[in-house]
Amino acid sequence: MSKRSIPALGLAVLLLSAPASWGTTLSAYPLWETVLLFEQPGRDAEFLEVKAKEEEISLSERAYAQGAFWYRIAHEGRDAWIFQDDLYILAGGESALVSTALETADGAFENLFDGMGPDGSWIRRGNALYEGDENNGPGVVMTWASKDAVIQTMSTEHAVLPLYFALRTAEASDAFLGFPAVGMTEDEIANRFGAATAYLGGALVYDPEDGGGHRDLRFTLSDGAVTLVESSVFPGNGVELPERIYELRRFRSEANEYPRAALCAEHDVPLRPEPSRASTILTTIQRDASLWVVTAVDRGEPHLWYEVETADRRRGYVYGEHVALDDSPRDPVRRCTDFLRRGGAAGIAARLGEPEAPPKEENGRTVHQWPGLTVWADGQTGGADDIVRFMLRQPVCDFCGVRPGDGVYVLDELLELMTAHGWSGGPLHVGENRWTSGERDMALSFDVEDQVQGEVLSSITFDRLAPPANPAEEEGDTP
Repeated sequence: MSKRSIPALGLAVLLLSAPASWGTTLSAYPLWETVLLFEQPGRDAEFLEVKAKEEEISLSERAYAQGAFWYRIAHEGRDAWIFQDDLYILAGGESALVSTALETADGAFENLFDGMGPDGSWIRRGNALYEGDENNGPGVVMTWASKDAVIQTMSTEHAVLPLYFALRTAEASDAFLGFPAVGMTEDEIANRFGAATAYLGGALVYDPEDGGGHRDLRFTLSDGAVTLVESSVFPGNGVELPERIYELRRFRSEANEYPRAALCAEHDVPLRPEPSRASTILTTIQRDASLWVVTAVDRGEPHLWYEVETADRRRGYVYGEHVALDDSPRDPVRRCTDFLRRGGAAGIAARLGEPEAPPKEENGRTVHQWPGLTVWADGQTGGADDIVRFMLRQPVCDFCGVRPGDGVYVLDELLELMTAHGWSGGPLHVGENRWTSGERDMALSFDVEDQVQGEVLSSITFDRLAPPANPAEEEGDTP
């Protein structure tokens, strides 16, 4: 379901000769099994989809159109253009100057945590645990975020290692890198560091001289200027970091764009293993079928491709023309409850396995219980529309990015996030909280327990968003 691993692309390599201004011949790897060859730069151009082959092609030009780069190649005697996100283009080598910049950033982050630690502009997110394996000891991934920076480290028995950072303002990049990278042009970045190690989508990728291929520094460009600076560490040695670390990489009080709910907009829509019309058809999806969009892939076409999960837990790609995204739950609370109740009790069983015990009656409702999750439903069937309450007792899933086991400090950002999306109800606290948003209200409860690292959430209980009882609120008046 994912892009090809760059080191394993021996089957389909495109060798691209750069124009004189780039200086040398570049090698590029297609990121999918096929390549889209456009007649001209632009999403509305006609294109031919061909299987990626091991052949040398000459690159004659790079163009910028509709907010993206397009690369001109020769294919069977005719010119064609390839969209930026379909290629990983190798350009230069490692850079000692980049090593110095990363050392500056690491030093600035260490200073941030000296003394009393980060000030009130920073919030701490829940930890992600790396359990270790036969070759590697366990570790704890910690994430701190402000409005314009994100820092992620992994603590092991022996050291605290940098894992990731992101900077999105000139002030933040100046504070941590020593120069205001955000807002600079590609030429200005090249004048400082030399030729990029690679081009990946709309980003310049630089490898430090002493990184051993395990760390990079990336400058994402939009309309000719840097809009985001990131650095990632790839541990290697068989280390598979927990998926949650990627969900935590967002700026303060911002919700992730994905996952989100959607409906299939047409009949007999193909679900494919890759974002390609040449890819095999796994199954077809019918109109109005519930979908859960995991992420989006841009291949330069008029619409995005979406990686989706169906109600029966099939996973694959659907072309965006056939998907109706639910834009109303940009609200992360609504998105969370929609995700948990999709498919009802049967859908939850498909994701988590069979319940711990048969359903039981409790105060006129049916209780369904899985390891770490309990749901209450009106009626016997446990359909999606019948589920009225959830309790999380283990980190099998989260509530707006918060999970059992997280420190109570995560409630600070949850409060900001809910308030930013129209919820009102006062400060969040241990015990029950009542919150309202338009024609919705919700009971939200937290239980805590003491652990070595302090107080952590032991359970999170919340309603499916039900209409409020007050008739005035039914008319849209929010107290």
